[in-house]
Amino acid sequence: MAWLREAAAASAQRSAGNSAGTVPAVSAGSSPSWSRIDDLGGGLFLCGAAALENRAELERLGIRSILNCATEDLYDRSYSQKENSAPLRQKLEGYKVQVFDAQDVEEQPMTDLWKSGSEFIDSSLQTGGGVAIHCAQGISRSSSTCIAYLMMKERMSLDAAFRRVFQARNYIRPNPGFWQQLRDLEKKLGTLPPRPSEADEAGLAMARLDEELSSKKSAMAAGWL
Repeated sequence: MAWLREAAAASAQRSAGNSAGTVPAVSAGSSPSWSRIDDLGGGLFLCGAAALENRAELERLGIRSILNCATEDLYDRSYSQKENSAPLRQKLEGYKVQVFDAQDVEEQPMTDLWKSGSEFIDSSLQTGGGVAIHCAQGISRSSSTCIAYLMMKERMSLDAAFRRVFQARNYIRPNPGFWQQLRDLEKKLGTLPPRPSEADEAGLAMARLDEELSSKKSAMAAGWL
């Protein structure tokens, strides 16, 4: 099925991002997805680790704080193709940074991290400047964190929060474990029940995530996993 192929591709991309030294370097004169910083509005920005190499862009966007939804070792290397370029952590000196220390695996508990991350985001916004929310590639950990923040702090439904993030970065894909935790969060918050997904790109993306989660549950119940 098409969605299974897409899930496999997304999983492979996430695995590549978690392996040391495998996140692509930023190519000069190009704007590949991993070098993008996407504006979600309200001072929130979503990106991958490589995008933080562009300090001039961070300054142009008014970003003063950084929430790392992955692990601190993302800062141990440079993502620039310039020879002898300093590791990313040196280039981020002067920024307010918080790190989750989270892996992009389905078993990773995220709810408490989303709560602490949301407090960090709120505190950062109140002191002035925007917040860059990132993981390795800006696809799973950081996108789910942005969605959770919008649900908890702006009282959005999961449907509305997903659409807002997807509109800015249309290749986000929380892993099935994170998606289940977002569904659980929606129930806990008592936000509006999800309306039938519209047959647009965002609606189809959510339908694929639900289908993937349902298939995984069925496989586990049958003892296949």
